[in-house]
Parts: sequence; structure tokens; C-alpha cells
Amino acid sequence: MTSPGEQIGSLSEFQIFSFGKSIEGFGDMWKSIWIWSLLSFGVAHGAGGLIAFVNCQDLGPKRWTWLIPLVFGVLGMLIPMTAGVVTATMIAGVYSSAGFDMTTTEAFGWGVGQCIVYIIGSLSRNLSSL
Repeated sequence: MTSPGEQIGSLSEFQIFSFGKSIEGFGDMWKSIWIWSLLSFGVAHGAGGLIAFVNCQDLGPKRWTWLIPLVFGVLGMLIPMTAGVVTATMIAGVYSSAGFDMTTTEAFGWGVGQCIVYIIGSLSRNLSSL
């Protein structure tokens, strides 16, 4: 087990969160994009779960309303652990095979961008059902 701040590859755990640092190597690129994707999906689904929970409380006391944030949280972690891994791998593969260096700011943009594209796609498909 690693301690906080210990080097894993060429990028330490805390350097992922400092913008402007250079990322070299496929593993560090993949890890940086995936962590930002995981965090952005967690924040988005956490906010959605909290809003849904508060709105369900307005309908009256229900026995299962506490499950709503749990379902949103599971979905918020399941999506980046499946689709996020695949897209982060593809992006890191393109960068590393082309010989480009990535900065932590670019990894942030790719990770959060995945969440934004997913949200836009979800809202545009659900619009017809409203």
C-alpha cells in the first residue's frame, strides 16, 4: 500500500490535482483522466441524488426515499468505471502513441469533458419523454 504523496510511476498522487504539470507515459495519462472523470461524475450524480432526495421528501414520508441518493451514487461510480475507463484508455493511447505530452490541465479537461458530454447526451435523449 502506498502512503499519500508517494510516487506511483512518474506522477505522484497529489500532482494530479495541481494544474500545469507535465504527464509522461500511458499509465499516468490514463490514471489522471480517469480520476478526473470519476470525480466529476461523482459530483454530478451526488448533486442529482441530493436534489431527487429533497424533492421526494416534499411528496411526503416514504419508506424508500433514502435509496435514491444511493442509486445515484452507484450510477455515478459505475459509469466512469466502465465507459470512463475505455475512453480514458483511448485518449491516453492516442496521446502516447503520437508522442504527445499531456499536462494535468488537459487531463482535467478530458475527464470533466466526458461527464459534460454524457450529461448533454442524457438530457437530449430524455427531452422527448418530458
